[in-house]
Amino acid sequence: AIGQTPESSCLRGEVQVNRDGTLTVSHDLATSHAGVFAAGDAVIGPATVVEAVAQGNLAALAVDNYLRGRELALEEKLGPYMTAELTYDLEEYGKVKRTAMPELPKESRQGNFTEIEQGLSEEAAQIEARRCLRCDLEYVSLIEEDLRKDELLTVSLSEG
Repeated sequence: AIGQTPESSCLRGEVQVNRDGTLTVSHDLATSHAGVFAAGDAVIGPATVVEAVAQGNLAALAVDNYLRGRELALEEKLGPYMTAELTYDLEEYGKVKRTAMPELPKESRQGNFTEIEQGLSEEAAQIEARRCLRCDLEYVSLIEEDLRKDELLTVSLSEG
């Protein structure tokens, strides 16, 4: 296939879809189906982790406002969220441009299943990661390491 679009057949026409296959959302990331919100690749198309995290934060804020019966203002921003010492120059942050994802040339995409997005180099990925401003994400892996399988409830799935 040429191109990348979200799989929306499971929505059975209950949510409005754009011509490019992304989901139609309002300024507060609400879909055309009441109480259903969308974010990330399903809304903006293929994107970076930084963009996905940003969309996820906005979606969480939008859902919280929806459940509380409040309207999300366009100019509303996420509040400060600092759990670690800054490891970057905040002055330089605004000057760093988004890293472009290298893609397979269009003429090379037909007749194969080669991944279109070729991935960022390690250096480019580190530069893009510095744009995040979510210092707490580095601690997620530490928390996951602390979880042990024997501490988790496991349920076997069977048909029937």
